[in-house]
Amino acid sequence: MKVNKKILSIGLTISLIIAGTPNINALSSIEKIQGKDRYETSELIADKQKYDTAILVNTDNSIVDGLSASGLSGVTNAPIMLVQKDKIPTDVEKRLKGVKNAYVIGTEDTIGKSVENQLKNKGIEVKRIGGEDRIKTSYLIAKEISTIKPMNNGDKVFLVNGYTGEADAMSVSSVAARDGVPIILTDGKSIPFKVDDVQCYSLGSEEIMSNELVSKTNSVRIAGKDRFETNKKVIQRFYKGTNKFYVSQGYKLVDAVTGSPLAKNRPIVLVNDGSDKSILKGAKEVTSLGGIDNKVIEQCIDYASDKDTLPTITANNVEIFVGDSFNNSMLNIVATDYHGSELIPTIQGKVDTKKAGAYVLNIYAIDSFGQKCEVSVNVKVIVNTSTKDPNSYEFKAMVSNEMYKFS
Repeated sequence: MKVNKKILSIGLTISLIIAGTPNINALSSIEKIQGKDRYETSELIADKQKYDTAILVNTDNSIVDGLSASGLSGVTNAPIMLVQKDKIPTDVEKRLKGVKNAYVIGTEDTIGKSVENQLKNKGIEVKRIGGEDRIKTSYLIAKEISTIKPMNNGDKVFLVNGYTGEADAMSVSSVAARDGVPIILTDGKSIPFKVDDVQCYSLGSEEIMSNELVSKTNSVRIAGKDRFETNKKVIQRFYKGTNKFYVSQGYKLVDAVTGSPLAKNRPIVLVNDGSDKSILKGAKEVTSLGGIDNKVIEQCIDYASDKDTLPTITANNVEIFVGDSFNNSMLNIVATDYHGSELIPTIQGKVDTKKAGAYVLNIYAIDSFGQKCEVSVNVKVIVNTSTKDPNSYEFKAMVSNEMYKFS
C-alpha cells in the first residue's frame, strides 16, 4: 500500500451528527387545502366552515381590505370569499347557496355594483363597508364589529401600517378572527380616534409604526427582524402551547387572508424556503393553505416531526512534515444540510508549515435555515527525524532537542 510521505497519518473522522431515537409520532405528511387558483382555494377553505353570512373582498390590487375584515369574520362566523371587481367566480357562487347576509368590503371602485346586484338577486341581504381609503374602511369595519360585539374595557385592538405592514397584519389576522377584534390600519404615525379603554398592539418596527404612535396609544409593540420572526412572536404570545398549525406562503398572503376565519384554535404560520419554522416543532397537525412549494412542505414536515435538522460536517485530522505543503483538501471536508445538499464550509485558522507544532482549524457551515454546524480539526506539523541533511530544519531541530534532553 502506498503512503503519501507528506501525510504520515490520518486521524479519526470528526463528525457533528446528533443521534436520536425515532419519533413514533413523527408527522410524515400534511393536509393541503389548495384549489386551482386563489378563488377556488378560498372556497375550499369556506367548505371547512358552517355559515349563513359571507364576506366578499377583492384582492386583485390589495389584500388590506381582507385583512381588516378578519375580525368581522370572527364575530359573524363568516368565511372570507374572493371576488373580482365585476364578477363572482363560479366556485364562489356555488358556495353562496344558503347565505342570508353578505358584507361587500370596499367601494364600488373595488367591488362593483354588479356584484352587489348579483347577491341581491339571490335574495341575499347586502351590506357594503367601504371608506374613501383603506384606513377609513378599516375604521368602518371596526365600528361594525363593535355594533355586533361591543368593546369592553380590556379588549384588544391591533394597529398596523396600512401601506407597509401587510405581512405584520397578516400575522394577527387569525387572532382577530378568533377573538372577533378589529385590525385598524394606520399610516404608521397617528390614528384619528381614541383607544383609551382597550389594549392596543402595534405590529412592526419603529420604521413601520412610530414610537410616538405606540406611546400615544399605550401599545404593546410586537416586531421581529422580518415578517417571519414577527409572525413567530405573535403566535408565541396569542397561541401558547398550541400543537396544531396552518401554514401559508410568506410572500403571497392572499391564502392566509382567506384562511384566517379557520384559525379559531390554531395559528397561521408564514413560511418560505429557508424561513424559521421552529414554531412547528412537535406539531401534531399541520395544514397548508394554497400552493406551497414541495421543498417548503418538506421543511415544515421536518420541523413538525421534531427531527434533527442540523447540518453536518465531517473532516480529518492531518499530520505533515515541516516544510511540506498543506492545503485544505487534505482535510477531506464534507458539509451537507439535513437533506444532503452540499454546503460551502468556512475554515478559520492558519497552519505554518515552516514551524513544528499543533494547529487547530475551526470549520463551520450554515444551512438555508441559518442553522450553524461547527467542528475543529488538528493539523500537526512534525519534524522528519529520518532526514540526514545536516543543513535541514529537521536535522537542526533534532540535534537541538537531543542537546536539551541531555543537558
